[in-house]
Amino acid sequence: MPAAVPGPRDRRGERGFALLDVAIALGIVALFALVAIAEFARGSLRLRAAAVAFDGLMARVEAAAMARALRSLDDPAGSGLTVTARANSAGTLVEVYRGRPEPGVALPLSREPTIAPLALDVAVSGVPFSIFVGGAGSLSEEPGFDGASSTQTLSSEPPCGPVGVVSVVFRDASRSQTEAFACANGARQSQ
Repeated sequence: MPAAVPGPRDRRGERGFALLDVAIALGIVALFALVAIAEFARGSLRLRAAAVAFDGLMARVEAAAMARALRSLDDPAGSGLTVTARANSAGTLVEVYRGRPEPGVALPLSREPTIAPLALDVAVSGVPFSIFVGGAGSLSEEPGFDGASSTQTLSSEPPCGPVGVVSVVFRDASRSQTEAFACANGARQSQ
């Protein structure tokens, strides 16, 4: 008996991908793309949320430093506050201490009870560092200075950051966001 010759219907499965195969493959690619986009957006939102939380903390610190300055006009050195940032297991811990160290004198810094510590789930470049807030809201910074330690002293008055701003850089594995505060009055600068 002669072999049956396949008809046109029998050859369709041998020509390549069917439309259903292509649709399934495109659906899988689209799903992976959506997951990647969502992860990128989540990371960007985490950075932005950390920056906004830090901005809010700095606004509270500046207000508290000015209020302390008004209450202690006879002791301007004791009117400032010290903001410290240091790495922890979850990201960065930001704490606020009363007073600000003077050159050559280690002030025993105690925690400011009206401002709760801020735990950020992102890294902050340059930690540890301290930002000193004066009674008039002026800022200066000291890289490597951990205000939580009362044994450290400053050799001189810390300078303001480059171009008159203190910059704080929030980062994760692939992105960063910079917030800058004017040294003269602590006002946030857009970047």
